[in-house]
Amino acid sequence: ILLLSISIAFSRLVCGIINKQSHNHMRCTSYEEAKSSPVEIYPYDTTFETSDNAATISLFTWNITHKDFITEYDHVASDALQWEYRLPRIRQKLCECSADIICLQEIDKETFERDIGSHLQQHHGYTVKCNYHNNKNNGVVFSQAILFKSDKFECHYEDFRGRSTILLLSNKLDAQQCDRCRQSVRPCWHHSIFVATVHLESPRH
Repeated sequence: ILLLSISIAFSRLVCGIINKQSHNHMRCTSYEEAKSSPVEIYPYDTTFETSDNAATISLFTWNITHKDFITEYDHVASDALQWEYRLPRIRQKLCECSADIICLQEIDKETFERDIGSHLQQHHGYTVKCNYHNNKNNGVVFSQAILFKSDKFECHYEDFRGRSTILLLSNKLDAQQCDRCRQSVRPCWHHSIFVATVHLESPRH
């Protein structure tokens, strides 16, 4: 099973729940298909309660818009565009959603750990995987990150590419209930998912 979070160069926020029992039929190409599929779409202000549920996975994806690009939103008051105004609200939203997996695009790879990553790791039990493009000083200021609940998932594989971050996660809660996998040292495909967050390039004008 693959969870794919795709964002183009504009702000988008989506949250949903995936039911494990029906994941073989979860390919959705439109919002209309998603509404009738095992992928349930929820309002942005949803607070998930799936951390202890082995059969359900909640995912929250958000292009938070890098602070160098925020000037493009000329319909918003200038004070509301300041990073000092936006950061605490972004952090609060991420904490309140309490999703099992959080996918973020257009993070600032220089300040993400200090601004967001360390807070969610220390106070909300997330493991943080940030794509630094193998070089923090390559001139690219923005990137992607995936955060997941440490008590629920274990990461067995990670791949960081130019505009994508890919993880292989196993559901520890699910595996604990499986007699075949309890003693295994390898990730079981029945309890594992690939998660990919992708930031597509597009013209900004």
